[in-house]
Amino acid sequence: MIFVRLPKVGEVEVVEENEAEEVQTSGFDGLGAKETKQNKYFWLFSIGYAIIAVSISALSTQYATYFTGELGLSATLVGTLGSVFALGYVFGSTLVGMIVDKVGFGAAWIVMLGCVVVGYTLLLGSIKKVKEQYAEMEVEI
Repeated sequence: MIFVRLPKVGEVEVVEENEAEEVQTSGFDGLGAKETKQNKYFWLFSIGYAIIAVSISALSTQYATYFTGELGLSATLVGTLGSVFALGYVFGSTLVGMIVDKVGFGAAWIVMLGCVVVGYTLLLGSIKKVKEQYAEMEVEI
């Protein structure tokens, strides 16, 4: 996942080429390794990213076998589903970046949390429906 944040109005100072040599930067140069290890936000982001990476890699290696074996879908349809997932991921990341730029980081997290809750609710509802369909066919899951 790549985060690209566009500067807001007033954050960037435009400097002419001939003035560039005269301007000295005295701002924040970043954190060193020691400070980064002690930064709680670094660890929260790292753990969150690891969870996302594991879940995406698990899906990418297991969904094809499940869809073709258990659900009986064709390989073409499974490939199409994988491609749609990847495209949705790209466009979703872009959309989230634009939302963060417009409303800010905190408000965007609240919106995304709402989307996750709705998504998981729909997912759980669909699992219940699939189990009901299998129960009607007298097949054990």
